[in-house]
Amino acid sequence: MEPKTSKYLTRLKITATLLVVMVHSMNLTGYAAYTRFNFLLTFFDIIAAVGVPVFFAVSGYLLFIKDFKWADNMKKKCRTLLVPFLIWNLFWLLFDLIGSLVLPAYFSSVSLTSFPDLLKSFFGTPFDDSPYYVPLWFVRDLFLLNAVAPLIKKAVDRLPVWVTAAAAAACFFLLPYRMWYKFGQSVSFFILGGLLARKKFSFNFSKPAKITAVICAVLVAACAFLPGLDRKSLLWRLPLLLGFTAVCIALSFCDFKKASALLTFSFPVYVLHGKILSVVQILYTKLIAQTTLTVTVGYFLLPLAVISVCIAAAVLLKKLLPSPYRIAIGER
Repeated sequence: MEPKTSKYLTRLKITATLLVVMVHSMNLTGYAAYTRFNFLLTFFDIIAAVGVPVFFAVSGYLLFIKDFKWADNMKKKCRTLLVPFLIWNLFWLLFDLIGSLVLPAYFSSVSLTSFPDLLKSFFGTPFDDSPYYVPLWFVRDLFLLNAVAPLIKKAVDRLPVWVTAAAAAACFFLLPYRMWYKFGQSVSFFILGGLLARKKFSFNFSKPAKITAVICAVLVAACAFLPGLDRKSLLWRLPLLLGFTAVCIALSFCDFKKASALLTFSFPVYVLHGKILSVVQILYTKLIAQTTLTVTVGYFLLPLAVISVCIAAAVLLKKLLPSPYRIAIGER
């Protein structure tokens, strides 16, 4: 892989990590019972949602950029995806279980009525329901996509580009919300990343592409004014695709060398931020009177604070428990 492409993909992964955390920023409006229209929050909520498609597209690209053996790839994915999934999902389940016994008013209750129910709660349903620790649905479903990767690779290699692209587009635009959010997004962008890899797509965007990025961003801003726009509406997928295009092109013209160090902490941030951010948001709404200004400030600042906490926790864990920490993050 060319160094320039590698650096570009690094920027994509770092940005996607930040955006995935920002996805949960919108939970603040629920905790604050804030129902006013806020253009800034709506616009950035669309941009934040780009993080998930970017992760799947980059994962597909990195897998399909070279030939691979299924057994070797699955051995690697068991180490980098399956083991961390099991560790962190179990950690948060036990965390809530102990917390619910000590402080039941502040922790999620864990259903232990039967072993099958516990398994369903723990793993969720692939490409449908989330596992116990919700953010880990991405890790679970990415592992399963790798399990069927040879079939996807065969389709990408043997079918014409437009057929493959049409299949990805159908997953993205035609599926109902319940199927689309996990299955449609993951499959369509995983295929897109694989297609770009197999066709040796160059990410050397020309300067006129900046105009495309600006136009897409303006259109996302225009869509943010549409009434009733939310993730469950089919219309949501258009600004999401526009935002995806704008972010991917814009990052090809950026260069944040110092931020590349954040890539080391992308997985710890991903597996730690969910519950920490929720606690911080709840405390924020209880301690500070919620107005348009405070909600807007909290929307942007709280995720940054939580990311800092997650990085600090990762540094501490790495120092105190180097071997368990390495295993828990997939030996990255």
